[in-house]
Amino acid sequence: MSGKLILTERKKYGYMIIDMSGDISNNETAALQSYILAHHTKESSVIILNLEKFSNLSDQMQASLVQMARDLSGNGISIFMMNVSEEINSSLIRNRYNNYIKIIRNEEMLMNRKKQQELDNILNISTEE
Repeated sequence: MSGKLILTERKKYGYMIIDMSGDISNNETAALQSYILAHHTKESSVIILNLEKFSNLSDQMQASLVQMARDLSGNGISIFMMNVSEEINSSLIRNRYNNYIKIIRNEEMLMNRKKQQELDNILNISTEE
């Protein structure tokens, strides 16, 4: 990775997904947290960080992201990580950070679960009528 951290926001099924690329350093977590606070809404209190462009994050960077997630949870914002490499996932588990930030394997899995929830809700409504 080279250059500063680049954040691209998109919404899907009511979730805010932040695609991240460039360099991520401890200095960038404050900027990321400010960005999330400025752009989230009550309707998008679930924030998904797409780490597809990163193959590795230092332990210190992971600790900074966990602290950011804990700080944001005080504002009613839940942070998830998506498209995490095997190396990052193993490191999160080793450091027990997966207790603080949940991992979504990939976007397809997220969308399939959301569709299943919607179908379950429709079926529950139709059986009550």
